[in-house]
Amino acid sequence: MKRALAQFALLFVLCAISFAQETEALRQTFHAPKGDIEQALKDLSAYQPGRLPFVEGFVGSIDAPLKGFQRPSYQYAINLQQASESEVTVSVNAKISAWYEDKDATKSGYRELPSNGRLETDLFDRLRARLSQHAADIAASRTPLVSPKLMGTAPMVVDAGPSVTPAPTLSSAPPSFRAYAAPAGPLVPPEQNPRYQRLVQEEKSLNEVIAAQQHPSDLVAVKAPHTPIVATPTDAARVVMYADAEDEFQYLKTEGEWTHVQISGLNRGWIRSAQVEQIGTKAAQTAASTAGEEFRLTKEETSTFPGDWAPLRGKNVKIIWVQPNGKSTQKARLSYAESVFKKQANATGVDGVVVVFDAAEGGMAAATTPMLRQWIAGTLTDPSFLAQCWFDPADAFARPASSSSK
Repeated sequence: MKRALAQFALLFVLCAISFAQETEALRQTFHAPKGDIEQALKDLSAYQPGRLPFVEGFVGSIDAPLKGFQRPSYQYAINLQQASESEVTVSVNAKISAWYEDKDATKSGYRELPSNGRLETDLFDRLRARLSQHAADIAASRTPLVSPKLMGTAPMVVDAGPSVTPAPTLSSAPPSFRAYAAPAGPLVPPEQNPRYQRLVQEEKSLNEVIAAQQHPSDLVAVKAPHTPIVATPTDAARVVMYADAEDEFQYLKTEGEWTHVQISGLNRGWIRSAQVEQIGTKAAQTAASTAGEEFRLTKEETSTFPGDWAPLRGKNVKIIWVQPNGKSTQKARLSYAESVFKKQANATGVDGVVVVFDAAEGGMAAATTPMLRQWIAGTLTDPSFLAQCWFDPADAFARPASSSSK
């Protein structure tokens, strides 16, 4: 009896440990029909497994070195729950697995890894954009049921051809031929109708969302399978990942025989230029238009703060990507970051602004939205503002000695 109880207790503990190690699902509520959400998830291939370039930045805390994991993949576990008549709660949990190569061959094998929430958040963002685009398509396809020209005071009479029979009155007409009854009172012009103005504004916002989802024009495509992407532009550099044929990456710049690309987020890599082909010409046009300037803006996006600074940790920020046209100094980077902060001081819908200098000697500078507004309003002096900003790495900017870099 005691042995059976001991075995049961051990089984209970093992189950509890397994349950504790599972990643908790993330949830968001959407104001859309459940069927539309399911279709949008199918359109996004959310129910299909996917590949990751590497595990860094996607997994939570684990007890093994990340560089030992290869060929990572993921699968979403999705659950839809009707919260109310007009709301659906979507729960998402990303299951990540990868091959772990251990020095001891007996310990090598596929392992399940906990998600840090990045994959789930990305799916929520893409789902929200997809639903917005669907709503815009529906709005664009709608046409008025009755032409404004028919909005007169007299009832509409159906012309059935020459006949001596008087036209039927509205009350006696068949249901399918009944006239539209004009609304009582004077007609309100569209520009004075609050509901009409709201719809116009919503249409404008949806069009902006759709435009943001368009295919970028500054991409390069890999020509052959198993093409190495390395950390630095040298043959002896560490291989970051191997790309398949037709894999697309955002073009950053060309240096000698190498092309610098963005893999995902803050992750970068180099590919030999002969192994890729240009899909768009935006990068070349940008470089030509900024000739003679010290820096050029390459991209803007709104995303989760990429650093570990407490005032912005886990919050939504506007990220401005810039590249130097050649070598840049600490003083030049700080001066350019200040100019970007001034332009973005009135940014709405975000908790802060981040400037990313995308170069080997670059770095990141960040400020919260309240700090920016106090600075522009004059309640914060330039030295006080810079002292409160976040700089990473600390020696990338000629900032005041008391500036925060934590």
